[in-house]
Amino acid sequence: MKEQGVELELGDLRDEIARIDRALVLLVAARLRVAREAIRVRTATGDPVTHRTQEFVVLDRARGWALENGVSPDLVVGVLRRLVEAGKVGTDEDETGLPPLPAQVSCRLGRFSKESRGYPRPILVPTAPASPAGSP
Repeated sequence: MKEQGVELELGDLRDEIARIDRALVLLVAARLRVAREAIRVRTATGDPVTHRTQEFVVLDRARGWALENGVSPDLVVGVLRRLVEAGKVGTDEDETGLPPLPAQVSCRLGRFSKESRGYPRPILVPTAPASPAGSP
């Protein structure tokens, strides 16, 4: 039988993991929204959806951040590569086969909380879709 203190600590750790997972999902949604806006701006000027040089910059930057933080660069680059491709969903260069992300998915990154277990924890604030004028 486990001691009660160990069970409480494990429960606290699972709660922290759940908070981090939620933050990750909100950040993914925000990144996809901003990436799609960047694609919209780029294609409005006649540029292609895919900008390989910029994709290289994004992945190389992520690799450096992974190395700085003791995380597998392959893992981080793999995740970012999937996000880059997911940002193209619904465009002519969509190779994912996924349905488009709803336009109202959005969040903003709030302030960082005090240190928690040795790392800063972002406070994410989901944003509601804009209501048409005169709507509640």
